[in-house]
Amino acid sequence: MFVLQILNLYFCHNLNIAPRLSVILQGTPQKTRSNNNMKISKEAKVGILAITCFVILYYGFNYLKGMNFLSPTNQYVIVYDKLDGLTLSNPVQISGLRVGQVSKIALLPNKQYKLAVTISVNDDIQLTNATTAYLGSTGVLGTKCIVLDIKKGTKEIAAGDTLVAGTLQDMMSILSSKAEPMLNSIDSITSNLNALLAEYQGMSGEVRKIMTNVQNMTANFNGIAADNRQNIKQITDNAAIISKDLVASQKKLEPILVKMNTFADSLNAIKMAGTVNKANVLLGELNKTMTAINQQKGSAGKLVYNDSLYNNLNKTLEDLDKLFIDLKEQPKKYVHFSIFGKKEKVVEKK
Repeated sequence: MFVLQILNLYFCHNLNIAPRLSVILQGTPQKTRSNNNMKISKEAKVGILAITCFVILYYGFNYLKGMNFLSPTNQYVIVYDKLDGLTLSNPVQISGLRVGQVSKIALLPNKQYKLAVTISVNDDIQLTNATTAYLGSTGVLGTKCIVLDIKKGTKEIAAGDTLVAGTLQDMMSILSSKAEPMLNSIDSITSNLNALLAEYQGMSGEVRKIMTNVQNMTANFNGIAADNRQNIKQITDNAAIISKDLVASQKKLEPILVKMNTFADSLNAIKMAGTVNKANVLLGELNKTMTAINQQKGSAGKLVYNDSLYNNLNKTLEDLDKLFIDLKEQPKKYVHFSIFGKKEKVVEKK
């Protein structure tokens, strides 16, 4: 209404259209004011109008940007290495709810050109010394924002203090990290395909020859099959007849095979029974023999446990050895041989 009144005064003074403007703007008729009663100059009216429009434009623009002039805020400072597109008036969020905005960004030359970001947060939000201000993004387009992670700390921080900085991985970074291996795989596959195509272009002539030979072989095979179609049909018929005969023979052979299996089982049972009996008898006799030897009965027992027989046999072998040696050295002592049958005189020793 204040703007309408200024416009009304301005047009009434210069254009004398006060009655019509009053009817249009306010809907009620007004009396025409004379120029003698006006004490505000034209320049003042224009200045007031311009200032009013500028103030309305400024506050309206900042209100549309999210700045609420009616609620008090607290300001905090965050130091980042880089901002990745964060600008003034970007939102400050807690669990997705906007609770403030970026109010100032300053470069810090004395700290390796880091960036000091000042944020305005509603004064009803109490931040602790364990609060972390993460640099993140909202939505698919990746609009930058600051996300406050408020944790239980030892004390609350005052306005103007510095918050701990952090960085969240945005959607585009996640997609980029996921897409990079896929792009590398696609690049590798493309390179392999290009190599195969290049190799195929060099071998196209050989491939054509192979395909031609395959076609010729197929044509020859088809010709042979056409020429011997009758023979093939006859072979197939014979095979079918043989199959039928085999089926009939199999039915006849099944009872014979069953009887042969029964006979073989019986024979095996008989042979096994006799073998087992003989083995039992043999083991029994062997057990008796071993018992007799252990009891020093019989020649075997005496031979094993009595050394006199061993000594006698050893002495006999020694005597035989001496006899053979003497026979070898003095054979005439044991064998007498003469062509004329003359006997040697035996000289008797007195």
